[in-house]
Amino acid sequence: MNESNAITAVSKKLRDETYKSFKIEKEIEVIYNFVDVKRFDRKPVNAFKQVIAPNNEKIILHASNFRKVKRVGDVVKVFEQLNKKIPSKLLFVGDGPERYYVERLSSE
Repeated sequence: MNESNAITAVSKKLRDETYKSFKIEKEIEVIYNFVDVKRFDRKPVNAFKQVIAPNNEKIILHASNFRKVKRVGDVVKVFEQLNKKIPSKLLFVGDGPERYYVERLSSE
């Protein structure tokens, strides 16, 4: 990493953990993951909501690249507990190496 032109991390915590774990001599710039809230600041279209949550359930959304570090299995397990108390639907957006695992876990 010290031979890189630049080092970035997606959070201060990740930056700090990197400094603790490695002998980094360069500055690590934090560049947060982001969502363009102006682009996605829309209420769900009623027809869409009727398909996903026809009984007026809450919609819980997880968007990621489905890698192990995203802990998508834990998302399913937490959702299972949430759904017992609050009628909800879980919507996954994305793709990645953990996709088939989370699909199987969701089916179970």
